[in-house]
Amino acid sequence: MSDKKFVRTKIIVNKKFQYKMLLLFLIPFLIMNIVMFYCLSMSFSSLLIQNVSKEIENDLITFKNKIYIIATCGSLLIINVMFPIVLLFSHRIAGPMFKLHRKLVAFNAGSAPEKIYFRKKDFFKNFVTDFNRFLEKYV
Repeated sequence: MSDKKFVRTKIIVNKKFQYKMLLLFLIPFLIMNIVMFYCLSMSFSSLLIQNVSKEIENDLITFKNKIYIIATCGSLLIINVMFPIVLLFSHRIAGPMFKLHRKLVAFNAGSAPEKIYFRKKDFFKNFVTDFNRFLEKYV
């Protein structure tokens, strides 16, 4: 490719696409959490329905609260770790398309066509080779 070093300056280059990617991650994760908390609630409710002593009931309620806190913290931790990962992953798709779109708009506006270069970890590397070969051959 080239020795040029491309640095990411904007993470969100295509809001519609990248927000959809985030939602595709978040919605199943939230549904899974709702199901998990519902199952935990039902499990503890069925234990509390049984005739148990007041001491055991208090211990179960304390344990249930600790489980809820751990599950909530774990869920928030996963979201905080996965959110930037999903954003960066989506940027590796949206970034190259954004760059290609800019080059095509400039070409249509009358600028001389220029080769494109993508970052090392971007997707669609094969497209860059084909596009640049096309420019060499026809322009």
